[in-house]
Amino acid sequence: MLINILRGAFERAREPQGETLPSGAASPFPGAKERSVVVVCFGMSRSDPFKNVAKMLADIYSSLGLHCYVFDMLNATWPNLPLEALFRENQVRYGVGWGGIGADAEVNVEGRPYNAWLLTGTPFFKMIGDHPAYFLDVNHSPSALLVNVYGFAEHRDFYSRHMQTQAYGAVVPLQPIDPLEPSQLDFKAKESGKIVFLKNGNDPEALRRNWHARLPASVARILMEMSEDLLSTLASERTWRIEELVVSHFADLGVSVADRVKFLAFYIAQLDDYLRRIKSNMIAESLLDFPIEVHGECWEHLDFAGRKATLVPFGDYARSKQLIADGLCVLDMAPNTHSVPHERFMRCASRYTLCLTNRIDFLEQTFAPFGQPLFDFTPDSIRESVSAVLDDPARHVEIGRAVGVEFARLYSPTAIVDFFEMMADQILVQEGEDPQIQPFLVWPPKRL
Repeated sequence: MLINILRGAFERAREPQGETLPSGAASPFPGAKERSVVVVCFGMSRSDPFKNVAKMLADIYSSLGLHCYVFDMLNATWPNLPLEALFRENQVRYGVGWGGIGADAEVNVEGRPYNAWLLTGTPFFKMIGDHPAYFLDVNHSPSALLVNVYGFAEHRDFYSRHMQTQAYGAVVPLQPIDPLEPSQLDFKAKESGKIVFLKNGNDPEALRRNWHARLPASVARILMEMSEDLLSTLASERTWRIEELVVSHFADLGVSVADRVKFLAFYIAQLDDYLRRIKSNMIAESLLDFPIEVHGECWEHLDFAGRKATLVPFGDYARSKQLIADGLCVLDMAPNTHSVPHERFMRCASRYTLCLTNRIDFLEQTFAPFGQPLFDFTPDSIRESVSAVLDDPARHVEIGRAVGVEFARLYSPTAIVDFFEMMADQILVQEGEDPQIQPFLVWPPKRL
């Protein structure tokens, strides 16, 4: 078996470098069974959410009696002897990393580096929160062992249409994030809590200026035309239509781009970013004369001086957990998606706090019956929604509690881990050795 060859190679050729562990370093989980350890990788990220979510997953694995090795890629040394020990002992069941972090982890065999996952036939789940257009290389998966797991069906569907070969594209299930029990919250105090907008900003007009400054005139002109088209339907937007718009716009120019992934990705990334900037800017600018706090970076283009709204110019995931728990309301917006809510909605529901966000069919169908308010992307709609919260905070605290109760009823606190476990089983069968169920099943196939 490959793992025995790998073990032998490790035993023959481990040369420590620098201040690393000595040759033959022990596994972080001595005595753990084969394929029983999950490796969760994280690295640098703005506001540090990946580290916090990695810890959340580790806690879930621990609660289920499963081994979890949390691997800090940012501060790792290579070769990484603890990781190599896990692979040498065939203890790794699968790995998880955000934005592709960890997918290129290597082990050293007889002095040569190899991709750890591909060499050992171990699944790795790449958690990807943004549209594939932004990072095509990260979304490229050369093997079915490297699985792209998206937050939204719109993103997975783009991958499936344009990039998927033998690899898998999936959507992560909804689940509580950093949950608290209702008994841990002071709902009366929440009535006088803050309204916060946890969002980094960016100037939409600065992006347009960059188009004109950095791109050929015809490219900038076409981006301007398409961005105006998107703005014309912003208030009534109910579906993700950027890709469709790019395809139809160029079809009108006599150019077929429906199957040109690189071409589509460039225009989608520009227009998706522009629309996100428009929406976040509209929320903040509409509420400058309301007593809200905007937590985030890149808001220099908006003048908060002399206004009721306050800018807190940083973002910190760990601190935001307490802001959500104590808050009257959290403002949010979906990232140009409509299939499921943004993660901030899930974080708020997990702490029984109202999340005031934009209208999508999923929320209307699932949580509007519990009073969940939703706004359209117009300044008046945004202001009316916040005014309603300020006029009757007690009612909206209760709505947040009711939505949280329903969210907890609908979604398991271990849904993501359960999904990874299920998918790991599938891949280990699909990419593994013959399970010898029937003598006439030739498995695995060699030519696919």
